[in-house]
Amino acid sequence: MKSKMTKLNLILIGIIILLLGAWFYMDQRHSGPIIADDVGFVYSPPRPIGEFQLLDLENESINENHFAGKWWVVYFGFTYCPDACPLALSDMKKIKTSLHNKIRQKTDFVFI
Repeated sequence: MKSKMTKLNLILIGIIILLLGAWFYMDQRHSGPIIADDVGFVYSPPRPIGEFQLLDLENESINENHFAGKWWVVYFGFTYCPDACPLALSDMKKIKTSLHNKIRQKTDFVFI
């Protein structure tokens, strides 16, 4: 009788360990960036932005608080890129115009 209880306890502990292992695996899978095809990296939860200061086209100062509360699509270009940058800007314009108006108001695009 005691050996049956020991076996039953070991089986129960094994099942619990398997369930905990599966839970930890699923939790860890979503803690880093998700690489989505043709989209980029999606971080869940979003990563905080560190402190910084930039100048816009009108020589006005922009810091990290400027970007709060919206989705931002950021493209890093070069001072001279006659092939890729115009295409990237064109794609950004197409994407922005294709967004639903409600989403478009909460999304901005930045070319750096």
